Amino acid sequence: MIIIDSALKARAEAGKPIRVGMIGSGFMGRGIANQIINSVPGMELVAIANRNVEKAQRAYNEAGIDNVQFVNSTTQLEDAIASNNYAITD
Repeated sequence: MIIIDSALKARAEAGKPIRVGMIGSGFMGRGIANQIINSVPGMELVAIANRNVEKAQRAYNEAGIDNVQFVNSTTQLEDAIASNNYAITD
């Protein structure tokens, strides 16, 4: 883990975090989202997809993120990520 932690730290310091998306935001997903957002420097959770978008938004909200954007196309998702916005979709 030291190698991974060091690589993530370097990405964070360079302002180039690894951007990840997550499918599913049930109990486990919300915990993973919280961990990535609040405890993993160098990694950024940019999008959550869930059948119920309210649950995707809940995952962000529970991690302290309130400004999320609903997207329903690849173009909207790419625009949200490029604008440093958090995206949710079904």
